[in-house]
Amino acid sequence: MTYEIEAVADAVQVPAGRFSPCLRVRGSATVKIFVDPISGYRDQPLTTVEWYCRGVGLVKLERNEPSTSPMLVGGSRTLELESWQ
Repeated sequence: MTYEIEAVADAVQVPAGRFSPCLRVRGSATVKIFVDPISGYRDQPLTTVEWYCRGVGLVKLERNEPSTSPMLVGGSRTLELESWQ
């Protein structure tokens, strides 16, 4: 995975509240996965966006794994901090 810092003073709203300043980091990779017997192995993209906030740590993560193969289910997942002191 290759990571890039997109912002150093971002704000993010999650169920635990609004946090700022936060570091927003984008990660991207290409993963070689067996998608089906006809196509064999194929490169599949994978991206994440993560928010790390001062004094808290990881507050939110969005992960995206798209796929057009009938044998490989892709999708998205979002993880958010639900409670904080």
